Order: sequence, then C-alpha cells, then structure tokens
Amino acid sequence: MPSSRNSELRKATLQKSFISLRDKFEDAGLKWCIFAGGAAHAYGSSRAITDIDILVKKSDLPKAEALGLSTDGRHVSFDSIDVVFELEIPVEGNVLRFFMDEEMEKRLRSGKLFGLTVPLVPLEDNIILKAILGRGPEQGKFDIQDICDMARNPIDRDYLQRRISFYKVGKIVLPLLSKLAIL
Repeated sequence: MPSSRNSELRKATLQKSFISLRDKFEDAGLKWCIFAGGAAHAYGSSRAITDIDILVKKSDLPKAEALGLSTDGRHVSFDSIDVVFELEIPVEGNVLRFFMDEEMEKRLRSGKLFGLTVPLVPLEDNIILKAILGRGPEQGKFDIQDICDMARNPIDRDYLQRRISFYKVGKIVLPLLSKLAIL
C-alpha cells in the first residue's frame, strides 16, 4: 500500500508542477508542446506518466530564461519535468538534433494531459523519436509499445516520410516501422 500512496503523491506533485509551468509558458507566449512519453500517453498509450518532456521552440529560449528557467541553452529539468529546446540524440556516430522547426510548429496538435488541453508534438515526429530511441522493457522504457499505441491514430504517411528524410534516420527507423506495419 505505501508504494501506491507514494506513486499517487509523485503523480500529484508532477501534475501541480506541470500546471504551474504550463500557465507560465502560456502567459509568456512561449511556443511549446508535450513530446515523448507524455505525448504517447495523450495519443493513446495506457501506461502511467512518470515524467513530462516539453519541447520549446529554440527562438523562445530568452522568454524561458526570463521566467527564471536557468538553462544550458538546450534543456532544464525539475520535478520530473524536462524542458528541452534541442534534444541531442547519438545516432550511428552522428548527433541527431530534435527541435521544433517551422514544419513541426505548423502541425502541433491539441490533446489532453491530466485533463488539460495541451499542445502535442505531431504524432509522426513522436513516432520517429520513439523509433530512434527504440528502448524496451529491458531498459525500463516503452518506446516500441508507445509506437504501437500511437499508431492507432490516423498517421500522415507523407509527412512521416518527409520527416524521416529531414532527420536522416531512414536506415534506423524504416525497418522498425515496416515491421510494425506503419510504413
């Protein structure tokens, strides 16, 4: 029973911190969205939310710093919330930079997180991110399951293909997405 209570307390703390941050972002006019596991949850994954990843448009970095968010120019973390301006992912000897560009910004969607309407990274970009990471239960992660859950939504396959080319990750993600019957 104590572990269930601790889990509920962590969730309540996460929710309270997220609502406060969301309100600050909205008041400051930041362009932001939920991505990774939180977005997967909003797109239909049934697993519990343990943290929240927020992607902020890099040009809004000065606005974020004006809110008192001390950053290294790429991210800041607190209360199980990661605020990211540019996520760097090592991929086959290179570094993939996952950030909010104009095309992603135009395709932000609305979804629900903790009962609140929030902006979500486009489904297709989140699928690509999860396919690049490709982690499973053996690493304590659920990227593959999240992809399967998110794939129950309508997918813009043309946009998905364009973004795979944009990120230059076809060699990595196409076999997995093909195996999962997404492409």
